[in-house]
Amino acid sequence: MNEMPLDRMLAEYGPLLGDNDARFLARIFDRGIEPYTKRLRALGFTGAGRVLDAGCGFGQWSLALAALNREVEACDASSIRLVVLRELASAAGLSAIGVRHARLECLPYADASFDLAFCYGVIFCTPWRTSLAELARVLAPGG
Repeated sequence: MNEMPLDRMLAEYGPLLGDNDARFLARIFDRGIEPYTKRLRALGFTGAGRVLDAGCGFGQWSLALAALNREVEACDASSIRLVVLRELASAAGLSAIGVRHARLECLPYADASFDLAFCYGVIFCTPWRTSLAELARVLAPGG
């Protein structure tokens, strides 16, 4: 995977993100995506056809999922984080990542449309029962 242009991203989007998010962006990518791919391999999140990264944020997990699976759809409620993810995916040469503005409690995907669903660090910020029902709805049988 190509080098991620974090310095340029932080310079360009830092003022829009604010200090907390800019520091978070720098921290989550300080070692690239290898820590994320390693964890996903351990969880068995590899070799799937279509994967959802629900509440993707800046996309560290989306990028790792795309390295290990055929296609990834990433969604988040934050438009600016999705802009950053699109640029990082493009810089990394990953065209198999779709990015969409969406909230977990009302996912804009068809029933049974994903082999795997991944959600890290955000479900507790949502109406979690509704969000879990949505994740179950978009998972294919056996997902």
